[in-house]
Amino acid sequence: MTQKTILVILISCLLTPIFLNAEEQKPFPILLNIPLSGNASYYGEEARKAAELALEELPEKNVSLIIEDDQLNPTKSIANYKKYPEAKALISFSSSTANVLAPLAEQEQKIQLAIASDPKVIKDRKFSFLHWVIAKEEVRALREEIIRRGYHRIAVIHTEHEGSNAIVDAVNNDFKENNLESKLILQESYLPDNFDFKNFIIKAKQKNADSVIVVLFPGGLSNFTKQARQLKLDVPFAGVETFEDESEVKAAQGTLLNQWYVNSDVPSDNFINSFKKKYNSYPSAYTANIYDSIKLLSQAVTLYGTDTSKIAHFLATLKDYQGACGQYSTTGDNRFTLKATIKVVTKDGFPKL
Repeated sequence: MTQKTILVILISCLLTPIFLNAEEQKPFPILLNIPLSGNASYYGEEARKAAELALEELPEKNVSLIIEDDQLNPTKSIANYKKYPEAKALISFSSSTANVLAPLAEQEQKIQLAIASDPKVIKDRKFSFLHWVIAKEEVRALREEIIRRGYHRIAVIHTEHEGSNAIVDAVNNDFKENNLESKLILQESYLPDNFDFKNFIIKAKQKNADSVIVVLFPGGLSNFTKQARQLKLDVPFAGVETFEDESEVKAAQGTLLNQWYVNSDVPSDNFINSFKKKYNSYPSAYTANIYDSIKLLSQAVTLYGTDTSKIAHFLATLKDYQGACGQYSTTGDNRFTLKATIKVVTKDGFPKL
């Protein structure tokens, strides 16, 4: 063997680890599918802010973000997913989009963290997780407040959508289990683009409803509350999640003020202060979940690199994690022990009762 050959071999041996390390150090790519346009754009913009804050605060930049607008449209969500095959994980922002992405993520062993309610997203799956308050926990808080306020004849209106359907199913099951189903006197669903609720309002008045549980999406919510007041349905509204939307409160022209609802608990003080310092505004609902999802994935990558099976196991066995959503653990079925609370709509924000 000549000296030149030996030199080439030595150089190759020295350079190979350098190239491998460079490959290993590439940030773990996360696709963030959020509604940056359309009726739910308020939530998407808040989610984007939370994601960028989380990325900025990471002690090691071992993950990267690909942010795409899906308008809460499952077809767009799939197109975004296929556009970035290099993404090792995805964060989705509704039950409808999470449901269509879950089979793809499972097949390709990519992590999905869904800010969503529908348990079908995680049924018989290893790689998809729901990072949101369990619908049963939300409904428990809702039922307790309804009893406290003395409602007896309750009408229910909701958007025909996997997430709101899961919440209404939880309402029906909970009220049946607690022998309260007789309180539910009317129940109707509407397609997301149907904003004419007059028939429901007339029925609610005819049945002497003393309250309405409203689980409508942005656009529908503000139209419903205005129509209800115009038609003299002067009863309290009880919401689940979607009342916490500044643009909807403004569009409702005062008809949402002082109405109460159930949502995720107030975020940690540290997260609130960091968000206010960066954006000069109070973080809305869902932001803490987006923030924690990115922090959790970063922590998992630190421990396990790009091995998504090990990352899935890390998420499935999480215990006493301290994040923006407070302290929580896994429930054993790819969900987490996140808390629900009662809040009220005011002209200055959404304080906890």
